[in-house]
Amino acid sequence: MTLQERKDKANIISKEADIVYKKIFILMAVNGAIGGFGLSVFEKELLVGLLLLIPFLFLSFGIVLAYLKLNRLEILIKDLRDE
Repeated sequence: MTLQERKDKANIISKEADIVYKKIFILMAVNGAIGGFGLSVFEKELLVGLLLLIPFLFLSFGIVLAYLKLNRLEILIKDLRDE
């Protein structure tokens, strides 16, 4: 693999990582807002608090998946550096 091909591949991987990082940032912000609102409402309206638990769990799962994808991209960059 030539140097230019390695640079191009690294550039593509870094753009993918940037997109995943932005998704994580947005997911964490929305998740924090839903979680905070759910906790504040939980004492007054038990049902609403429990209903807000569902999107909170889905967003938490999405954050974990995004971190795993980010880790995979980091491994790809390390492998590319070792070539």
